[in-house]
Amino acid sequence: MKSLFALSGRQAFALALLFGILITLAGLGVRELESGDETRVAGIAAEMYLEGDYLIPRLNGEPFLEYPPLYYWSAAASYACFGIDDRAAKLPSALAALGCGLIVYLFARRLRLPPWCALGCCVMLMTSAQFFGNSRKCMVDMLLAFCILLAVFAFYLWTEAGTIRRKVLFLLLFAAAAAGGVMTKGLIGLVLPVAVLGCWLVGRDCFARRFSFPSYAALGAGTLLALAAVSVWYWRLYVAGGADMLHTVLVVNNFGRFSGSQGDHSEPFYYYLIKMPSLFWPWLPLVPFAVWHAVKRVRRDGDAGMLLVLSFLFVPLLLLTAASGKRIVYLLPLYAPCALLCGVLLTELPEKVRRFLTRYGGRPAVWRTAVVLLCITAAVFIVISEGWSFCYPLLAAAFLLAAWFSPRSVRRVWLTGAAWAFFFVAIDTASAPFLNRENSLRPMFEVCRAMERSGRETVLLSAPERTRGAAYFYLRRNVREIRRDETPSADAVLITRSKSGRAEGKPFADHHWLIP
Repeated sequence: MKSLFALSGRQAFALALLFGILITLAGLGVRELESGDETRVAGIAAEMYLEGDYLIPRLNGEPFLEYPPLYYWSAAASYACFGIDDRAAKLPSALAALGCGLIVYLFARRLRLPPWCALGCCVMLMTSAQFFGNSRKCMVDMLLAFCILLAVFAFYLWTEAGTIRRKVLFLLLFAAAAAGGVMTKGLIGLVLPVAVLGCWLVGRDCFARRFSFPSYAALGAGTLLALAAVSVWYWRLYVAGGADMLHTVLVVNNFGRFSGSQGDHSEPFYYYLIKMPSLFWPWLPLVPFAVWHAVKRVRRDGDAGMLLVLSFLFVPLLLLTAASGKRIVYLLPLYAPCALLCGVLLTELPEKVRRFLTRYGGRPAVWRTAVVLLCITAAVFIVISEGWSFCYPLLAAAFLLAAWFSPRSVRRVWLTGAAWAFFFVAIDTASAPFLNRENSLRPMFEVCRAMERSGRETVLLSAPERTRGAAYFYLRRNVREIRRDETPSADAVLITRSKSGRAEGKPFADHHWLIP
């Protein structure tokens, strides 16, 4: 433990980078896409890539304007590099999660936390259960979280920049990040960071008893730059699809989802309070103490950095609580401030606790117990893994054993970090066989592909969005759809989704049925 406290800034950043790369990219394609948001997003991106229409996202041939196309563009670029498969579809989310981890490290260092503490912020963020799980999914929310975090961090850097050139660069970075948030999931990608920063500026000025007009002007200028950048896509969409398409993108999907007019994911105002105990595990017990400590620092010292982190946590939480539409994944941008607050709490470890960790943390008895427990867990993962995925728990055990026998304390920290990352990867890859059977639609479309070779036609029967996206992703083409009141052709193989279980045919994952 002594070597951990003695890490330099470069060593800690390099370790955070290694840890992030391993935990996000290793074994990314072992678990198949789940039926739901993943299959829909992956299918839209595949259709965009194969059909060559990068302006209008389409779902099985029909315009799908729920989200702007930034994630689809990213996934299409990934398909172009690596082919259309599960790994390429999830790569933008993984890279966005890696970016979040590195920004949190840099943010913590800008808040003047020691290197080991900034590394702890990065590790806590990337190992929290919800964040880790979503970093390995083909969903737009991780990219949105990255854009919001980058926008807040860039503007904070602007406030601390000492030269005009640096201020211009950071303001442009803020505008680009805010524009990226809008192009990922609509105006919420701009509203959340601007609301956080606006409330922070007001609170900071109240504590300082002054009015900083240049900060507000810069925030307004950056917002206008972001809107100007995204207006290019909105204008081209209007030219191609007319006023109705623009109204759908700007009004229906930006306000309807959160006002309750669409009825999507509508929940009572206390929904997030009920779900809060399931978030940010296993680090959640630290958050209340971290918030209390940060509030004390703000009241005592007027710490502007701590005030920003608190605003980053509570302002979006209040806005999302006030909205009608609610999902757990909407809280993903709040994990970064939680990690930062917990990292600040680590700096207040009593000196006796730090001496205890330094003295006993590296003792053979402690290492021996950790190695035995993790090796037993790795052995269980190896048994239940399928194919090459057994190598990830094996690597976790191997790196941990290497750390145990390493004579150098700094090398031991590096090897332990790699072992910890591979251990989390092993959790995902070892559970993949069970998740694939329960949630993947690949087996169903493999049967369809085999039947098509014998002259049958695959037809979607009143299929939802997830099924239409999966059809294009697995079959690489648009599939004909019919309503339930239409009569299919004699050679049709019907795909439908029924939760009632009354459909006649062969059942597949997520209540899907194949009717020959």
